[in-house]
Amino acid sequence: MLGRLNHVAIAVKDAEQAAKIYGAAFNAEISGAVPLPEHGVITVFVTLPNTKIEFIQPLGEASPIAKFLDRNDEGATYSRSSAGGRRGASPWR
Repeated sequence: MLGRLNHVAIAVKDAEQAAKIYGAAFNAEISGAVPLPEHGVITVFVTLPNTKIEFIQPLGEASPIAKFLDRNDEGATYSRSSAGGRRGASPWR
């Protein structure tokens, strides 16, 4: 059974700017930017009543997100439900 949608991740070039746009549009809470060097990204979350939007920005040229954005348009998404709690392969590679 599919559970509650945990979050939707959106690959962008500027996570803070994207979060500000969504936060203003939905009057939502915005987290601070969190660098995750072990994953090569910076993340910012926008919290909505029923889910979260995670904006993912490359942290350096070697980031999987930088490579993904080179091959795809900005704004590509990835979603996670809360069912099962198991992570699959990263769609960003």
